Amino acid sequence: MASKLPIYAVIIIAGVPFSVALFALFLYKWRYNPTGSLNPGSVVLFISGVVAFITSVAWMNIQANEVVAVLQTFGIVFDVSVAVLGVTVLAIGNSVGDLVADTTVARQGKPAMGVSSCFGSPLLNDVLGLGISLTVRNHNSLSPEDACCLVTEEILK
Repeated sequence: MASKLPIYAVIIIAGVPFSVALFALFLYKWRYNPTGSLNPGSVVLFISGVVAFITSVAWMNIQANEVVAVLQTFGIVFDVSVAVLGVTVLAIGNSVGDLVADTTVARQGKPAMGVSSCFGSPLLNDVLGLGISLTVRNHNSLSPEDACCLVTEEILK
């Protein structure tokens, strides 16, 4: 029976040789450049940018999965519903970035924009996130009344 390889192992197995090869290419270009400055060329910079983007997305995926797993563990240990933890703890953690950004904008002399962003950003997330997901769910199988009851029941569990 074959075991499933975790995503972080795949990233390490694929990323380390590629990183070493890219580093060697940087050193080669730097060593044999007559000016002595590091000018690896646009192709190498493009490749390293694409690899950096893909690696960043993969690391964010890994970290998000770990945060959810930790929240689920807390839910099991403290006998709290996963939906309640998601609505409270994860939402608070998700709003820290908005708090820092809104406070910074207000301190830069634009308090109206900071206050507007306090209400606008979560409202946009709720309207788009719930609106799109519930629309897709209703379109697939449920009537609007059933979907509303389903969301309410999940939150109150």
